[in-house]
Amino acid sequence: MASTDSTCSALVELAGPAVRLRPLAEPDWPLYRTLYTDPEVLDRVGPALSPEQARRQFDRLRRDGDSPRPLYPLWTISPTCAPAPVGLIGLAITGDQAELGVLLLRSARNAGIASASIRLLAGHAFSAFALRRLHTSHHPDHGAAAGLMRRVGFQPLVEADAETSDGIEQRRWQLLADTGQTIDPRP
Repeated sequence: MASTDSTCSALVELAGPAVRLRPLAEPDWPLYRTLYTDPEVLDRVGPALSPEQARRQFDRLRRDGDSPRPLYPLWTISPTCAPAPVGLIGLAITGDQAELGVLLLRSARNAGIASASIRLLAGHAFSAFALRRLHTSHHPDHGAAAGLMRRVGFQPLVEADAETSDGIEQRRWQLLADTGQTIDPRP
C-alpha cells in the first residue's frame, strides 16, 4: 500500500473543495476495469482493453504506486459530496515533466470534476514530484478537452499538431511550473 507520509512518497491523498484524490488501491479495480474496457469512455483516447489487459495494467500501476518515487502515479477522483470514486487522474513522469490524463465515468462528465481534479493535482505535482512541466494531448475533434485545458490554465503548444506513433493527430497543451503560469483556483 502506498504511504501517506509525504517524506516517503509523493503519492498521497489530496483534498480540495470539490474533489478528493486518493492513491489507487486494490478496491479500485472495478472502477479501473469499467473505465479502461469501455469503448465509449475511451472513444477519443485509445482502444478499449480486454479485462485481462486492464487487470495486468492495473497491477503494474499498483506496484509502481508502492515505490518511493512512482513514475505512473494514479489517483481515484471522488466528488466531496459523494463517497464513490467517479474517475481516475494520473501522471506519466519522465524526468522533470509529466503527461497528465483524466478519465471519468460518463455519468460524471460536464460537472466540473475534471477541472477541479486537475487544479488540485497540478500544484502537488510541481512541488512533490519536482516537475517543471505538465503536458497533455487530445484528439483534434475533442472540443470538450480543449475547453477543459483552457479553463484550467494550460496553454496550447505553438508547434503544429504532431502525429502520434499510430498516425493520429493530437492537440498538445502544457503548463509550466517556472514561468508564473498558474492554474485558476476557481472551480
